[in-house]
Amino acid sequence: MTSADQVAKVSSTTRDPFLDVIRAFAMIAVIANHYLYTLLFRNQQGQFELVMLQENGNPWVSWPFIWELQAFFLPAAALSYSAALRTNWRVFIGRRVWRLLVPVVPLLIGLILLQVTTSAAGMGKCASWTTGLTCATAMPISPLWFLMVLVPLTIATPLLARAWRGPWRIVMPLVVVGFSLISDARWISTGSTIPLNDISVWLLVWFAGFAYAEGTLLRVRAVVWWRIVVGGSLVMVGMVVVGPYPPWIGSSPRTSMAALECVVGVSLLMALRSPLCRIRDRKFVDLCVRQVGDRVMGVFL
Repeated sequence: MTSADQVAKVSSTTRDPFLDVIRAFAMIAVIANHYLYTLLFRNQQGQFELVMLQENGNPWVSWPFIWELQAFFLPAAALSYSAALRTNWRVFIGRRVWRLLVPVVPLLIGLILLQVTTSAAGMGKCASWTTGLTCATAMPISPLWFLMVLVPLTIATPLLARAWRGPWRIVMPLVVVGFSLISDARWISTGSTIPLNDISVWLLVWFAGFAYAEGTLLRVRAVVWWRIVVGGSLVMVGMVVVGPYPPWIGSSPRTSMAALECVVGVSLLMALRSPLCRIRDRKFVDLCVRQVGDRVMGVFL
C-alpha cells in the first residue's frame, strides 16, 4: 500500500491530497465543459441560438468529462461530513448556505448589466431559451445549475450525515436508484421525469463523499474500481444503443443514465486516487490547488 493509500479519513486538520487535486481540476473542467464547445449561432430565422456541441451531433466531446461533476460534489460531501456531525445543524446550514449565496449578489448585478447592454446592442432574445434573455446572458447562467443542487444538498447534509452513520446507509442509495427508475418509467411513457430527480441523482455522489470521509471507499482496491468503470461504461453505451437515452454525458432531464454516470465517475476518480495523490506537490498542480481549489472552490466546499 502506498503512502497515498494510507490517507484514510478527511478531517479539518488534515489535507487530503486526493481531494485537493480533484476539487481544483473540477472547476477547470466545468469551465472547459460548459464554455469551450458552446456554440452561438444564428438560425434560419435570424435568431441567436445557444447550443452545446454534444447536442449538435458531437456527443463524444462530453464523455471525457464523465468525472467532472463527481469531482465537484464528492469533495463537497466529504469535507462536509465530519462538520455536519459535530456542528449544530442550524449553525452548519447558516454558515454553509450563506457562503454559497454571497457570490450570487455580484453575479446577479453582472448578469443584469450584461442583459441590459446586450439587449441595447440589438442582440435579441436567445431562441433556445424561453426566458427572454439574450444568449450572451444565458451563456454564463447555464453552467450554474449546480447551485440549485448544491444548496438543497447542503441544507440536507446534517440530516443525511446522521442517517448515513446509522443502520440505513445501505438503503439510502438504493432508494435513490429506485426513485430514478420510477422517474425513468414516467419519462419514457410521458416525456417528463419526476422534477426532484434532477436533485436526487446527485445524492449518489453525496453519499459517496460520506463513504470517502469515513474511509469506506478507501478499503476498495483500485482493480475493483476499474472493473466498475469498465462494466458501468459498457452498460451506459448499451443504454444509448438500445435507447431511448441520449448519447451525451450530462443530459437533461436527469435519468438513470445520470445515476450510472455518477457511479462510473466516482469509480474512475477512486481508481486514479493513488496517482492523483502523487502529483499533488508538482508545481503546476500545487498552483491549481492554491489558486483554484482553495480560493475559488473554497466558496462551495
